[in-house]
Amino acid sequence: MNKILLIIALISTLLLRAQSVQDIMSVPGPLTFNGTEYFLNWSKQNSKILSIQQFLPRDEYLNEFENLLTFNYFNKDIDMEMAVRQKIENVQNLAKDDKFASVNMIESPDGKEFIVEYTLSQSDGSSKPFFEYNIYRFKKIALQEYKTLLILSYTKRYYDDFKNAKKINNKEKGSLLTEMVNFVIPEIKVQN
Repeated sequence: MNKILLIIALISTLLLRAQSVQDIMSVPGPLTFNGTEYFLNWSKQNSKILSIQQFLPRDEYLNEFENLLTFNYFNKDIDMEMAVRQKIENVQNLAKDDKFASVNMIESPDGKEFIVEYTLSQSDGSSKPFFEYNIYRFKKIALQEYKTLLILSYTKRYYDDFKNAKKINNKEKGSLLTEMVNFVIPEIKVQN
């Protein structure tokens, strides 16, 4: 009987989550990244030009996730190189106080996309300590007569043991980078 109640509660939670999150980019998911399915978990029309959608594996939650895919869509022609430079500078500023913070940038051979990969850590007591690996893929998307900007990001978070997390991440990051480069970005259509 307890198992049945647990299953009903789990199904109700999943249905409530699916009903309460609006797909504002016509990317409802699930999406597959690195062999894992990701489901739409959160969305927000942040401004007239910025839409955000976040995807998590089925059994993860934003307050303590291990894997996160985020779409940041700018419905405006934004200078991609400037956006890349700002991200790099932000991480470099963090590195002044975070010995685990580092950043690297990769440009596609055709110069049409950039990837910024970086690590950081947090142990300030406001949340559970974590070490984080991020991959940000910057891509221009043609929309009628002008270009818009999509920043697709993947975050892998490790909790507690930072030194071990860094070792594990060093082994995994090559395959994660390859996965991000090869990830087929779905067509974005922002809902009004």
